[in-house]
Amino acid sequence: MVETTRAISQKTLLLDCWLHDKPIETKFMVKTTIEPEDEWLHSFYYFNDEIPKEEDFEKTISDYLTFEFNMIMQGREYLFHNQEQ
Repeated sequence: MVETTRAISQKTLLLDCWLHDKPIETKFMVKTTIEPEDEWLHSFYYFNDEIPKEEDFEKTISDYLTFEFNMIMQGREYLFHNQEQ
């Protein structure tokens, strides 16, 4: 872990919320009780409301095309065929 100034302040904030009930916006964390049978709901409490930048979109497309090219070069082009045809 890199101990940047931001990482240290986020850790301090998290511990203040967790240990001392400091009020916090739900964008940072959600405090709730989750029972063992509710574990599958963990992703319900996670959200990212940041609007992606154009560079993020371009990187995602580039990553996918690289993946697809690698699969085709390895003889796995069948992964990209529509099975309903």
